[in-house]
Amino acid sequence: MKVYADTGFLISLYLHETTSATANRVFSSVMPPVPLIPLGVLELRNAFHLAVFRKQITPSIQRAAWRHVERDIQDGIYAVTPMPSANLHQKAAELADRHSQTLGTRSLGSAATRSAATAQYRCERSRWT
Repeated sequence: MKVYADTGFLISLYLHETTSATANRVFSSVMPPVPLIPLGVLELRNAFHLAVFRKQITPSIQRAAWRHVERDIQDGIYAVTPMPSANLHQKAAELADRHSQTLGTRSLGSAATRSAATAQYRCERSRWT
C-alpha cells in the first residue's frame, strides 16, 4: 500500500518546525514516489504563503521551499496524481460532520484524505499545523 502525506506532514519536511526531525525520520522509510493530489499541491503551496503572512518565514525561504518541492516532484519523490472528484465534496462534508469537532480537521484536508483513502493509500496524517 502506498503512503499519502497530508499537508501538515509535508510542511514539516520543507520548513524548520518542531516536528521536522520526526517527519524526516518517517519519510526516510517511505518508498517513492509518494502520491500528491492536485489539491495537496495547492494546499502545500498556500501553506508556504501563509507562513510568510504569519512572519514565520521570509519570502526568500518560501520561494526556496517551493523550488525544493518542484525539484522533488521532478526527481520522482512525488507523483502528482489526479483523483476523481465525483462525490468528493459530499464525502468531505460527511467526514467534517463526523470528525472536525473532535479532530480539528479542515474541510479541504478531509477532502484530500478522502481522495487518498479512495485510492487506498495509507495516510500519514498529522495535527502538526
